[in-house]
Amino acid sequence: MKLKINSFNLIYVIGATVFCIYACLLLRELNSTDIDILLNKTALIGLVEIIFCLFIWKKYTGTLFSLFIFYLLSFYVFTMGQSILRLFDVEFAFTNIYNFVKADAMVKAHVFTILCIAFLFEGALLAVARRDKFKYGVINYNTSLFGQIGILLFIISIIPMIIYLVSLVKAYQIGGYSYAFSSVANSSGIMRIVSKIYPFCIPSLVMITIGYNDVRRKIAKVIMCSVGIIYFFIGERTGGASILLALFILNSHLNERESKYRNGGKADKIKILTLIVILAIFIPAIGTLRNSSNLSVLSLSSLIRENGILSGFSDTIATMGYSEFPLGKTIEIVPSLKGYAYGQSYLFAILVLFPNIMGGTHISVKYAGLAQWLMEFLDMSYGPGFSYPAEAWYNFGWAGCICLLFIGYFFARFMYIPKGAKVSNVSLFISVAFFLETITSPRRELMTVVRLVGYYVFIPIILMYFINSYMNSKRC
Repeated sequence: MKLKINSFNLIYVIGATVFCIYACLLLRELNSTDIDILLNKTALIGLVEIIFCLFIWKKYTGTLFSLFIFYLLSFYVFTMGQSILRLFDVEFAFTNIYNFVKADAMVKAHVFTILCIAFLFEGALLAVARRDKFKYGVINYNTSLFGQIGILLFIISIIPMIIYLVSLVKAYQIGGYSYAFSSVANSSGIMRIVSKIYPFCIPSLVMITIGYNDVRRKIAKVIMCSVGIIYFFIGERTGGASILLALFILNSHLNERESKYRNGGKADKIKILTLIVILAIFIPAIGTLRNSSNLSVLSLSSLIRENGILSGFSDTIATMGYSEFPLGKTIEIVPSLKGYAYGQSYLFAILVLFPNIMGGTHISVKYAGLAQWLMEFLDMSYGPGFSYPAEAWYNFGWAGCICLLFIGYFFARFMYIPKGAKVSNVSLFISVAFFLETITSPRRELMTVVRLVGYYVFIPIILMYFINSYMNSKRC
C-alpha cells in the first residue's frame, strides 16, 4: 500500500499548529479569565488533539491496531488523564492533582503537554515516512538461531521469574498490591539478583514465539498469557494488560507474515478489540480490589455485578493521570526555585547502560533520577514518579517540548510495523519487546527507559549477533 505521506503529514502539521497556537494564546488570559475555564479549554484542546492524531494515523498507515498507537494512548492518559475527568465533571476517589498543584501551573502543564504530544506524534510520522529505508535483520541470521537464543534466555530467566512471582503472590496475600511491590522492590540479597534477571523471561518468550512455528510457540504463548493473568490477579494492571495486548498483536503479525489470513486479518482484529473491551471492564475492578488481598474471579465478578460493567473506570484514569502531578510541580519549581538543567538528565540517562563498578549510587541515578529528586525536593514519603513532559521542562522549559520530537521518532521507529509487511524476526522482536518495556514509560524519566530497553530489548539482539558471527566464522 503506497501512502501519500507528504500530504497527510502536511495536514497534521497544520492542524497541530492550530491546536498549539490556540493553547498558547490562552496563557495570555491567565490573569483575566476564570482559571477553571482555562483548565477546561486546554483539556478540551488536548482531547481533540489526540482524536486528530488517531485520525491521521489511520489515514497515514491504514490501521489503528498498532503498537505505537497503544503507546500514544497510554502517553495521553498518563499525562492528561485527570484533565478528561475534570472536563466532564467526573468524580473519582483517587488523589486529585488539581488540589495539590497551583491552578496557573496546571494550565501551563496542560498547554505544555499539548505541545509535547504535537511534537511526539510528528516525530512518529517522520519515522513512518522512512519505513522503507530502515530495515532490521540485514545480517543474515540463522533462522533457527533466533528461537535457540530465546530458549537459552528462557532457561536462564524462568527460575528467577518463578521466584519473583511467588514472592509477589505471598506478599500480596499479606498486605495487598502496594505492600507486595514495595516489599519485593526493597528486598536485598538473592532477590536483587533475581530482580535483574527475571525481566528477560517475557522477551525470551517473544523470541521463542517468533522463532518457532510448532509446539514450542504454543507453550511460549501459554506461559506469556499465564504471566499476564498472574500480574492481573496481584493488581499489576498495566503489566498484565501490556503482556496480553502485545501477545495478541504479535500473533496477528505472525499470521499476516505466514499468510494465514483469510478475511484480511478481521479475525485477529476482532480478538484484539474483544481483549480491549475485556480489559476496559476488568481493569477498574482490579484497581478497586487490588489492595484487599482478596483478588479473585469471584470477587471481580461480584464487584462488576454490583457496581456495573464500567465500575471504577474513572478511578483507573485518575490513577494513571496522576502522572501530570510531577509536571505541575516541576513547573512550580523550575526555574523559580531551581535553574534549568539544560540536558543534564538526558546525558546521564545514557550512562545508565554502563555498570556501576565504583560502588555507591550510580551517577545516572544521582543526576537523572528525577523521581527521586522530586520526592526529596517536596519532602515526600513516597515516590511521585515522573514523566517525559516533566523531564523536558526540567531541562529546557517551554523549549523542552522539542525533545519529544526525537522521543516520538525513535519510539515509532522501533515499534512501527508497516501494514502488510513481512518483517524479519529481529524487526518483529524489537517492536514487541520495545512496546513491552516502554508502555508505562510516560510516567517515568528517560533514565529508566534507557535501562529497560538497553538491557531487555537489545542485549538479546547483541547476544545473537555475537553467536551468529562466531558460527559463521567457524564455517569459514
